[in-house]
Amino acid sequence: MIKNKIKMNLQNAILIFTEEMEYTDTLRLAHSIQLIDIVKFLYKNYIIHRDIRPPIVMFGNDNNLRLIGFGFAYKFKENEMR
Repeated sequence: MIKNKIKMNLQNAILIFTEEMEYTDTLRLAHSIQLIDIVKFLYKNYIIHRDIRPPIVMFGNDNNLRLIGFGFAYKFKENEMR
């Protein structure tokens, strides 16, 4: 779901969004589920965001959530997470 919306370069810890986004203050149930899916995707790819808060969660043009602000994120090696 999220993979198709961003260009990823995990070796250099760069995520580039290809669309304009808007801030959000509240989430509907469907958007909360999307946020959980985003966190699951990061976890499966050994990435810990470490700064998820309302200003970091935005809406894309298609009304789906985007998580930004990966400045504090950490990419684990597969054998580090247990």
